[in-house]
Amino acid sequence: MSKTEIKALETMSGAHGSDIITGTDTFYPPLGKVIQAFIASEDTVVDTADEIVDGYIVLASGLSSSAVKANATILLPASRPMVSLKLTSGSGVVYFSKLEGLPKSSNIATAAGLTTGAILFSSRNIKVTSPSADSVCCLPTIDATTVGWTLNGWVGPSGFELRPIAAQAATVYINGVTTNVEAAIPAHSEFLVKCIDATHVILKVWDANGNLRTTIVPDAI
Repeated sequence: MSKTEIKALETMSGAHGSDIITGTDTFYPPLGKVIQAFIASEDTVVDTADEIVDGYIVLASGLSSSAVKANATILLPASRPMVSLKLTSGSGVVYFSKLEGLPKSSNIATAAGLTTGAILFSSRNIKVTSPSADSVCCLPTIDATTVGWTLNGWVGPSGFELRPIAAQAATVYINGVTTNVEAAIPAHSEFLVKCIDATHVILKVWDANGNLRTTIVPDAI
């Protein structure tokens, strides 16, 4: 594809840059951007994708397991951009546009922070439902590519525990504490999680009246 053709597609989609996607790892756009268009470089099969619908991140069911012919273009409505894309095979170019507002996600805390308790890297604003104060949500993988990632959240009548994923239990720090620890976030709290380097996240929590709570110190699982 020529530079002129790329620029034309960026203009058509309202994009802010582009990137090449290959392999089968889930692709996430840069912070502050969403995927507005995809053009296949060869015959390609989409595994899964997440999109924003009415402010919430949901599975893009219409794209799951779909085949895209070489040079075919998927141009997404401005109101329903993608926040992740995973291929089964093939390759292509994704085009970005600016993220408008904070997409919302819902997480249900679980016994070990798996399935619905797993917080996605694509999440920016979450509502946590927790069966009990001992239920868990896990951070996404934290590394050099997630520096600057920021998550806003709210939890209702039952608090929950925030942990790194099991594979990073001894290497990722929450508020300066690591090795098989979890941070207890009380009921009716708003919270902010920010990745400040490849192994550290900071956590701040506010109560229902908007008062900053005492710094949460993670303790042993």
